[in-house]
Amino acid sequence: MNFLFFYLWPLLNIIFSMVYKPPTSMAANKPKIIRNFLSGVNVCSISLLGILYYLTNYKFLFDLSIIIPQTYYIWDSFFIILHKKKNELGYVYHHFISMILLNHATINSLTSGHVYAALIVGELSNLSIITVYHLTKTLNLEDIEDKKRLHYWKKIQLCWYGFFRIPVLGVIFFKALETLSYFYYIPYISIYVMGVIWSKKQFDKYLIDKKELLKEE
Repeated sequence: MNFLFFYLWPLLNIIFSMVYKPPTSMAANKPKIIRNFLSGVNVCSISLLGILYYLTNYKFLFDLSIIIPQTYYIWDSFFIILHKKKNELGYVYHHFISMILLNHATINSLTSGHVYAALIVGELSNLSIITVYHLTKTLNLEDIEDKKRLHYWKKIQLCWYGFFRIPVLGVIFFKALETLSYFYYIPYISIYVMGVIWSKKQFDKYLIDKKELLKEE
């Protein structure tokens, strides 16, 4: 039954491609916007299922919220490799390690609580990235008001993503190390470090954009 979820992403990709009709000025960005839609479906699904699982403790919600991201990670990794997106190979590593940890969580009850919490918090942090990326590809960045709007959302992204990825995940990861076997230490810590690095990159880009925006005002 689980294999059916592997068809979810190519199916959604086809549906979004048929339904979404961007303005002529944004036609070149359509593939990127659709790919971001798919990422958004994954992020929103896992966040919602995770919250519902914590509220109800229904096991099928836990199982579903583990299966969906694993199939998405496989789909996205194939996309990156097949399209030779060398600048996104870090995501392939992230997806691969995440799948290993999620699989470990399903067979190890001592670890599952912390790994699952890290999954939900990590996906919640990505909500801001999905929003900002969509605005980046759909706003008219030649217009000063649209630039201000995007800059405002980047500020929200910086706070939202940084909060969940650094202090919140930091506490979860620290507690998880008490139950993880040594074999999983390095991959587990590397996922956290990647989040910190991405937060730093967002901060640096925010400062650059702020200086450019001030020059134009």
